[in-house]
Amino acid sequence: MNIEDILKLPFHIMTSNENLKVIVKFYTEALGGNVCVSCRGSLNEMILKLKRYHNMSNFELKNNAYYRLQKGDSRTINNNIITDQLAIEFLRINKERIKLFSKYPDNWEDMLTVENKEVKEDEVIELNEDQEAQKKHLMKYKFSELREKYPDVKAEFGGSKSSFIDRIITQKEDTND
Repeated sequence: MNIEDILKLPFHIMTSNENLKVIVKFYTEALGGNVCVSCRGSLNEMILKLKRYHNMSNFELKNNAYYRLQKGDSRTINNNIITDQLAIEFLRINKERIKLFSKYPDNWEDMLTVENKEVKEDEVIELNEDQEAQKKHLMKYKFSELREKYPDVKAEFGGSKSSFIDRIITQKEDTND
């Protein structure tokens, strides 16, 4: 796995032993940085610098803050995991959140519009009674189990388990037609 792939992973996977060795080596050799691998703050700083070096996002939150995407959601956004797509998803919930960013592209509002059009097309999935029963059954599984059981169904980045199940059901219907 290359450095850019590792930097796209969730923090806890990105900083696992094998991946951490790769990113620390790159950081010290390419950028001449020093890092304390047992200090979360030092790891955060290293990851942020590496992401900037690789231009991983056009967005950056002020003060290295952490936010939930929305109330009750377990997903968060912060500078260690930020991507353009995640920032757009965060802003789509409330445009006023742009004030939380220290860096963002000039066309960020256009990006919201384009993203919204794509999402609206994907979200117009109405299920009949049989499909609703299938969905209820599939909701009992963990997201990881569903992805393993249905490897041909593409999960959208940051998508919910519910939207993934909708894709499973509609894809099944498409193959049965």
